[in-house]
Amino acid sequence: MLRESTFQRIYPHISVLSRVWAAPHTAVLFTRSDILTIVVPTLAFSTVSTGDFCLTRILYRFLWVWLNLLQFCISNQTHSIEEDRINKPWRPLPAGRISPKTAGRLRWILLPVCLAISSLDGTVFAACAVLTAATLAHNDRDLGANWRTRNLLNAVGYAAFNIGAAFISSAPSYRLRTLLAVQLINSSVILTTIHAQDFKDVDGDRRIGRSTMPIAYPKASRIAVVAFVPAWTLVLCCYWHVSTNFAAAFAISGLYVGVRFARAQTLADDKCAYRCYNVWLCMMHAAAFMGTRGPIVY
Repeated sequence: MLRESTFQRIYPHISVLSRVWAAPHTAVLFTRSDILTIVVPTLAFSTVSTGDFCLTRILYRFLWVWLNLLQFCISNQTHSIEEDRINKPWRPLPAGRISPKTAGRLRWILLPVCLAISSLDGTVFAACAVLTAATLAHNDRDLGANWRTRNLLNAVGYAAFNIGAAFISSAPSYRLRTLLAVQLINSSVILTTIHAQDFKDVDGDRRIGRSTMPIAYPKASRIAVVAFVPAWTLVLCCYWHVSTNFAAAFAISGLYVGVRFARAQTLADDKCAYRCYNVWLCMMHAAAFMGTRGPIVY
């Protein structure tokens, strides 16, 4: 009886803590798949490009990137519940952690929040506006369903994330032209290789009628990743005149990504290859600032 009475007194507090924990946990689950894809490379680029290692501003950059990413992910996942039932059943909507109606409301609540935290700098605000427009085009206008517009919007999104996060460090105006030039090169890399993310999602994408590159051109799309990743590695090492040590590490990473995709036979293989691609992507973002020809912006 004593144990039962004690449990009855404690249970309401456990229940409250559970509900408090559920909301942030659900938010994290919306973005879980894109932490390595978006958050880590963007933080790497914005920190290295500005030379700003202040912990407070790193946290601010993280918050800005994550909230904008959350807005995109909620919007995207409310349009792809059936796909996620196959590819990612742990996501909040197929798992029943949140209803589509509530997720839709949260998405539109996040829009003014993202714009508000971007309002301290004109370039950051413009980057947020571009991300919002890309989100509308990708999800609401369904341009993410075709590999041509999908890859282009991914390239635009990466550039907006990188420039917005970099300017949170109060970068002076002269840096914008330099960062835009770097992003033009990096966006070309993204445009030609980002379909690496779609191999692991073929089953779900096919079910909802998407035409990603691995679905439209199964062999050619894989060959493209195998060829473009090492090729871009060589081009960027030569163009930015990176150090021997960085070039060696970058080259090994690029070759390893190519080999992983070339030898992939199963869904698990494609997932592993994609994780390796994200490591390479971080190095790609840093390459411009690791060589003697790199743009000095800090």
